[in-house]
Amino acid sequence: MQELAVDENLKLKDNEIQSLLNNIIAVLKLYSTNEFNELMLTAINKKQSTFYSEKYILECVCDACNITYNTLINSKGIHSVAIPRKIAYCLLHYTLGLSVRYIAIDIFHYKTHSKVAADIKSYERLDSNIKTDREFKEAIEKLKTKILAKLNNN
Repeated sequence: MQELAVDENLKLKDNEIQSLLNNIIAVLKLYSTNEFNELMLTAINKKQSTFYSEKYILECVCDACNITYNTLINSKGIHSVAIPRKIAYCLLHYTLGLSVRYIAIDIFHYKTHSKVAADIKSYERLDSNIKTDREFKEAIEKLKTKILAKLNNN
């Protein structure tokens, strides 16, 4: 049997292994094995810098719209959250270049991406001559400027 070369700094201590196993057991009580595998693959494949950027964008939208993070992510079908969600979709798509599918399924936990796609398309069709459309675009551009400044500093 061939041994793998392992960096000494990467080895886990017994208490870390026990903690890891306890966390896995807790997750398996909530999710099936297939769901757990999918969660693990998503976590492994996700770029860490993108995760913090996504979180920052969502927090900026929450602050600007005076709502909580959980309300933004989890409150489906509530009309008062529709505009903040649309702003979040557009910012995630246009500042980080995230795909519509990723935004819908991995961030907002929708089953399909059609809602996010429709909202992004409607943003692209906004008319600057209409006051509400212009104000919506300005709100997104203001947040986008703030977000890009923060991301460029990091």
